[in-house]
Amino acid sequence: MSDNVATMADPLSSALDSMFASSAFDADILTAITTLIKYIDGILKDPHGANSRVRQINTKNAAFRRRVASVPGGLEFLFGIGFKMEGESTEMILERNREHHGSIREARAILVRVACEKLKAELSDFPVAPRPSVTSTVTAPTKQMDFDPYRSNLYNTSAAVLGADPTGIDPTGEDRSKDFPQHTTETDAERKVQEMKKKVEEAELREQNSFSSTIIPSSSSSNPVAVFDRMLCVLRPGENLVTPPVTAKMTDGAGGDAGIIASRARRMQEERKKMEDAGFTTKAMRE
Repeated sequence: MSDNVATMADPLSSALDSMFASSAFDADILTAITTLIKYIDGILKDPHGANSRVRQINTKNAAFRRRVASVPGGLEFLFGIGFKMEGESTEMILERNREHHGSIREARAILVRVACEKLKAELSDFPVAPRPSVTSTVTAPTKQMDFDPYRSNLYNTSAAVLGADPTGIDPTGEDRSKDFPQHTTETDAERKVQEMKKKVEEAELREQNSFSSTIIPSSSSSNPVAVFDRMLCVLRPGENLVTPPVTAKMTDGAGGDAGIIASRARRMQEERKKMEDAGFTTKAMRE
């Protein structure tokens, strides 16, 4: 592995020449290159220096010594991209004034290219390089006209009618509920809903009463039969079924659901009466 890497600029070329001229195994060199790429990616992901840890390396770390420091040229490559030893400590520091992302990004590309050419690695073996952050020079406008798909742009007026907090959804997307008192009393809409529910319950009760049947026990029976709704009941031999008639008075003036239910019951009773008056006939009798 004594081939010179002629296309690389010093001092990176010297570091890689030392790496490939050594007696290190290809697997160890590939491990060192992969680790160096990870260090570079950490720096590229933090272009503004918010995380100082990505610019500090503990040279006494066992993993670092095994993966990078033990391979000739590993430390020299880090020095080539701007790292330096911090005094007499064991820390390698990348100073911001020595940090040039263009050079660091080029150093990463060199590592990937050499690994593919010299070690027969695949490009897919390495992660995609972090994209450079784009800093906008345009001053931020006042926040009112910019469209944000994740921000609510509707003012919930229905919530105010139903008693919910009308300011929970603000046109600006901000929660202003703390600026307004909460609704604790029953609103007109809530009362109307309760009244509608009550009317429906009363209509259902009237429907059940119109379909209920009263059993008149015969002389041979001392116990009346239990009453069942929906026109279902049990009769003993000799007992008669009496159903209360549905008069027109039940539907006069009735509006809404109650009137509809009463009209339906009346029609059903009239149809049943017609069938009873027709009598029982057989096919032979009709012929």
